[in-house]
Amino acid sequence: MSTTLPGPLGFLLGPVGVFGYLAVFLWPFLKVELDDPVGLPQFDILTPLDSHYDYIVVGGGSSGAVIASRLSENPHVSVLLIEAGGDGSIISDVPAMVATLYGTSMDWNFKSASDGKSCLGMIGGRCSWHRGKAIGGSSNINGMLYNRGNKADFDRWAELGNHGWSYEDVLPFFRKSEDQGNHYYAQDSRYHSVGGPQPVSDPNFETPLAWAFKKAARHLGYTNGDVNGESQFHFTVPQTTTRDGRRFSTAKSFLRHAKSRPNLRILLNAKVTKLVLSKYGVQGVIYKRFGNIASVKCRREVILSAGAIGSPQILMLSGIGPKRLLKKLHIPLYKDLPVGMSMQSHIGTSIVFSLKEPVSFNVARFITNPAHLVAYLKNGRGFLSSPSGFEGFGFIKSGLQNKAWPDLEILMLSGHPSIEGGLLYRGSLNLRDEQFDQYKSIQFEDGFTLIPYNLHPHSRGRIILHSRDSDAKPIIQPNYFHDPRDVQSLIHGIRVSMKLGQAPAFKHFGSELFPVPNPFCKYLPFLSDAYWECVVRHFTYSIHHDTGTCRMGPYDDPYSVVDHQLRVHGVQGLRVADASIMPEITSGHTNAPCIMIGEKAAHMILYE
Repeated sequence: MSTTLPGPLGFLLGPVGVFGYLAVFLWPFLKVELDDPVGLPQFDILTPLDSHYDYIVVGGGSSGAVIASRLSENPHVSVLLIEAGGDGSIISDVPAMVATLYGTSMDWNFKSASDGKSCLGMIGGRCSWHRGKAIGGSSNINGMLYNRGNKADFDRWAELGNHGWSYEDVLPFFRKSEDQGNHYYAQDSRYHSVGGPQPVSDPNFETPLAWAFKKAARHLGYTNGDVNGESQFHFTVPQTTTRDGRRFSTAKSFLRHAKSRPNLRILLNAKVTKLVLSKYGVQGVIYKRFGNIASVKCRREVILSAGAIGSPQILMLSGIGPKRLLKKLHIPLYKDLPVGMSMQSHIGTSIVFSLKEPVSFNVARFITNPAHLVAYLKNGRGFLSSPSGFEGFGFIKSGLQNKAWPDLEILMLSGHPSIEGGLLYRGSLNLRDEQFDQYKSIQFEDGFTLIPYNLHPHSRGRIILHSRDSDAKPIIQPNYFHDPRDVQSLIHGIRVSMKLGQAPAFKHFGSELFPVPNPFCKYLPFLSDAYWECVVRHFTYSIHHDTGTCRMGPYDDPYSVVDHQLRVHGVQGLRVADASIMPEITSGHTNAPCIMIGEKAAHMILYE
């Protein structure tokens, strides 16, 4: 069992904290199981790799862990899974501790490039870009919210020339992985299933704000319901990828029981730097581990599942990418493809409300109450079982897009940027002093935040290689709000959020719109459209749903990198399977679609 405590946990779970002392004394008598996600040896350097494997999966994240597990179910093939990070941490098991993992060894800790149009209230004009670096990938450090997207998303993928990716095509793969913990939802066998490897459950802990969120939505004419069922157009408390109050990353869900299979080898702390290519296609991979360079060959295929940043980076380092960029970096061209282009990201902003009643996810108050630790260690309940206060979301149309899907989500965080004094969220958001200081008057006090964000932005970003050095972080150009239509739709979401936060259900707890203007926008009429445009460009809330950098589409699609079977155009034996292949971003959180992509990719590889 790992007991390493990463990140700024000094007063939360450190050896001198009240929680630390109580845990030491109570742990032997309590029942909750907390340990490393998979229980793999972190520094296994004694057992040599085989020279060849049938399949090499690069990246053990939300898609890669699924693919490696499913491929290895076939005892007649050998599978190597290579992951750049380690086995995670005990803290990644505890849902409420998610923010403590940002900036640690489990986070790639990227930053976006400054462009003068967004992230202006962040240090250097750069938004934080948290991505998981551990077996399980970002499913170790995300908010755990389970949302598949909208039916029309996948029908649109099929319309774009991707045969086999309509909603009816992908729904069986969503069901295949799911172990639905809500008895009522589980009875709906068309949309849900039980017995899959990925737990999906209702939260074990809610503040009264979760109830208020649903009631306020009904007051505005919206409905409550299952957003993963017949219709997505509901407001509800999110289900999460947890069980008994513990996070279940894809590593824990798909690899914990698969790791003992003799045909599956999992290599941690190994960063793939380049593909081995010949005129016959991909032959294997080159990786770096503990300062040493090594290679391993494949007999059948390499599957890149390194994510929307890692997969295009590896392709471009290998000579697969835009011809002009690779020539500039003196990388020999293998295949000219639009790798790194067409990136789409969900983006929003924060609307803060203060409260007169002590009903929010107030870490400072909870941390001084040992009953919460006892409840968690005993039966996985209490505030530690909550996904950091994300207690509500809803999906709506702005009326500015003539599409079947929702183009706005309103996410509720039952806290605000300074509710814990800025110890965690200030750094995780990379906030400038001026941006954070506006909330000092409500430091440690109760409140909540509504986060409207664009589900289908018109702006497109890109990933660009910084150099030929595989250790150099790529340049991330999200181009948030470069298309003014994205600002217009987000302002609509802000207006709905203001009505929602001041509905009677929230007023019952004394909710008030936080009256202090954003310091960078105080010269504009307060609450005007011009003011809100200034706010979204300064307090730019990145949701870390990044897609499209290895877009799926037919060969004549000028932005496509892979075909409908995820095979890289013109490269034999190479596929990409992760969020990067999405031709258009889904209407919601991206972890569940990435699990589905992993399920479908493995099925195609083995059976099609």
